[in-house]
Amino acid sequence: MNPLVSVIIPLYNNEIYFPDCLKSILMQSYKNIEIIIIDDGSKDDSGKIADEFAKQDSRIKVIHKENEGVSKARNLGLQFSNGEYICFVDSDDILDQLFIEKLYNCITQYKCDIAICEMQFVTVSGDKRTITGGTNYRSQLIQIDSNYCFERGEQHLCACAALYNREVIGNIQFNEKIFIGEDALFHNQVMLNSKFVYFLSEKLYFYIMHDDSCFKRSYTSRRFTEINAWKEICSLFEKMPKAKLSASGEYCIRCISVYKEIIKLSDDIYKNDKQILINEMIKYRNYIKYCKLDLREAISLRFAAYMPRMYEHVYKLYFRKYKKKVEN
Repeated sequence: MNPLVSVIIPLYNNEIYFPDCLKSILMQSYKNIEIIIIDDGSKDDSGKIADEFAKQDSRIKVIHKENEGVSKARNLGLQFSNGEYICFVDSDDILDQLFIEKLYNCITQYKCDIAICEMQFVTVSGDKRTITGGTNYRSQLIQIDSNYCFERGEQHLCACAALYNREVIGNIQFNEKIFIGEDALFHNQVMLNSKFVYFLSEKLYFYIMHDDSCFKRSYTSRRFTEINAWKEICSLFEKMPKAKLSASGEYCIRCISVYKEIIKLSDDIYKNDKQILINEMIKYRNYIKYCKLDLREAISLRFAAYMPRMYEHVYKLYFRKYKKKVEN
């Protein structure tokens, strides 16, 4: 019999999309799985739905707990898991029927510790679903050693869409103090604990994005924790010169991304966060050149990093114009 695979699903207030997610896991061609659902204090019927599914399939375990965040939920799932292999699925996403089988075959065929597939992004607006892009990888086996290069666009930066050998996870856990980027940090920590990683150029994981225009989302201090995550990611590559350069460039790009979220705001209550980001952008801006970027993206990022105040003025004008156009 094939080894047991543990599928860990953090669940919170997702009664509408969760059933489709769970059905896609139950329909996997690879049958020797356990499904661990961590109901993170849902206020809707998500927990009840999970319990009903568990009554119908003995492979499902449901753990109910108070709301403490996705990292705590995933860590609890790891604690209760028994599988030789582990994968993480967000409760509104969908798996291709061959997701586990194909990634497991990659691990056995290429004798690697982690197998990763591409993600298909799907935007949901009411009853309409639209394919809006995805990740694109070359099928290749990568050795994790001192020559490893952290290439932008060829990096997997989340815990989903991957199958992990439990041994390389070891005692690594999700950082419960980081709310954005915690999965990128976890993945890189585990990856550096492995010898080989295989990238499969097939879209087997459907990442559901809910229609929510960018100007409707407000910046909060939780968003800033992504900077802490990427600072830690950079520190992981201290003994890998090539990876350190490109990871530092990616860190600067993440600082710019968070900076853009702050300057969308009409007030200046996060001016301390903004100043920290400006300082970090200036400190790390020379590393952007080590990241693979198209010309337009490179110009925009360098503009932000080298002239942040002028960039802020231009970006606010653009954002107001865009917001007005969408609202009309």
